[in-house]
Amino acid sequence: MRNPRISVQVLANLLGNVAAHTPAGTAVQLSVEKAGDGVSITVADKGPGVDPEELPHLFETFFRGRRAATGGMGLGLPICKGIVEAHGGTIAAFINRKGGLSVNIALPKSIAMEGEMPAS
Repeated sequence: MRNPRISVQVLANLLGNVAAHTPAGTAVQLSVEKAGDGVSITVADKGPGVDPEELPHLFETFFRGRRAATGGMGLGLPICKGIVEAHGGTIAAFINRKGGLSVNIALPKSIAMEGEMPAS
């Protein structure tokens, strides 16, 4: 990306949430793959997850789930959403079948391909 701060800030917020809301030693999977003309980035954990009725509210400012650890103000995910959407991408959360939560970011080609390094 021409501006790697886009992905760095979003990933820092997502991984910070994992650290704050999952027990120590919990497995976390970070995957990046080409999706159509863009890129898809997923952060998945096997922590306590969220209640299904909370899922639609995760990206609302100041929302904190019932199981949320102490601390935090409910701003991390809304900030991620703002950054991703400002660059033409989408962000969504999903409850994992075996527990935990996955957050997927889809970035369009215009953002995903900006940072390609020229061949040396």
